[in-house]
Amino acid sequence: MEPNSSSYPFLPLQDSLLLDLLSKVAKSLGKEEQWKPPEGLLKREHFYTPNSTKQSLLASYPPKIRSMISKQEWHSLTELLIGIAEGKEASPALDVSLELAEWILTGFDAKESLLEFLQKITGKDFISSDWLEQVVQYMEESIRSDLPQ
Repeated sequence: MEPNSSSYPFLPLQDSLLLDLLSKVAKSLGKEEQWKPPEGLLKREHFYTPNSTKQSLLASYPPKIRSMISKQEWHSLTELLIGIAEGKEASPALDVSLELAEWILTGFDAKESLLEFLQKITGKDFISSDWLEQVVQYMEESIRSDLPQ
């Protein structure tokens, strides 16, 4: 996506909860140095998707995603998320793709597909299903700490 007067830089390792938590997992496993250098899609410059476009995308993809999950079309799901991030159907929207990945991770059993997606966008093939389990734990802890006591 080319920057314009209303574009704001999207820094995936800082602005995405999912990638921020993966960074935390890398640190806890002593893989921080391997994790740090951006690779894959993260090497590119990214911008936040304009809010109206983002809301439209976030509303349009869930039925398609649910269908793929119910049919266990894991590779198709991975390709859909990568396609959104790379802009195969519209402008590149890594932020949207990562939000959808968070939604899938917390609501569905599609870890195989998410693992493949995360390995591809980060260029880090050492990310494992154990990493995703730790991310889910961190998300749950975060949610519990945000709830009123």
